[in-house]
Amino acid sequence: MDTKINNFLQKKGINSSDIMYFTREGQKTSIHISNSQVIFTYIPIKAFLNFLDANMFITVNKGIVLGVDYISSIVDGVYTMCDGSSFKGRSRTPAQHKDNINKITRRTSCIKTISERIPELFSVMDNSPIAFAVIEVTFDNDGHGMDFVFRYCNEAMLKLEELSADDIIDKSFYEVFKDSNRKWMVSYADVALNGSKKIISYYLNNSKRKVLAYCYQPYERFCACSLIEVESIINVAENLI
Repeated sequence: MDTKINNFLQKKGINSSDIMYFTREGQKTSIHISNSQVIFTYIPIKAFLNFLDANMFITVNKGIVLGVDYISSIVDGVYTMCDGSSFKGRSRTPAQHKDNINKITRRTSCIKTISERIPELFSVMDNSPIAFAVIEVTFDNDGHGMDFVFRYCNEAMLKLEELSADDIIDKSFYEVFKDSNRKWMVSYADVALNGSKKIISYYLNNSKRKVLAYCYQPYERFCACSLIEVESIINVAENLI
């Protein structure tokens, strides 16, 4: 079988390092190549895995084998590839998923967690005139001790809160806003964990400047908020009259 696999790869001009992932569809194996080519064969995936370097691939579910070098992120058991394709891994404990991530990161340094990718994913908001931030709900090793960490703030948000990026990015909400009302945290957590949508109102730095935060869940455990000062809304409305 090794000779058959080797001959097949040579005939198709496939280099093992160019294989992004295998999927099994019915009786056929689909081989997805980094140049966007897809090759179909009746040879089972297992036969390829017995021939190829085991450290280069990881089986995430039945009929789904991914090339380690082409995985861009792993979030809650969902593996996203560099071509944008996503695959749900089989049910595993958090510790088992962590083992997979460790295996991948030992081979490649390009793997990023969703937390690390948030600035890239929301870069479209960098120059928005509307203040925007993304908060992640985090837990301690025992799954308790809930905290809220800022993963992204655009320039308008920093200006609104009169803070620098160093003051707020990757910092705990409690550390940044020491005097904030903790009841807001319940709302942020509800959005991040349950996918609800909320409008939260508060006053900036205990001043009379009221802000409305329109919140939604972009990813599980994350709360994204667009913040608009009430006075700005009133001024815009008056100008439209």
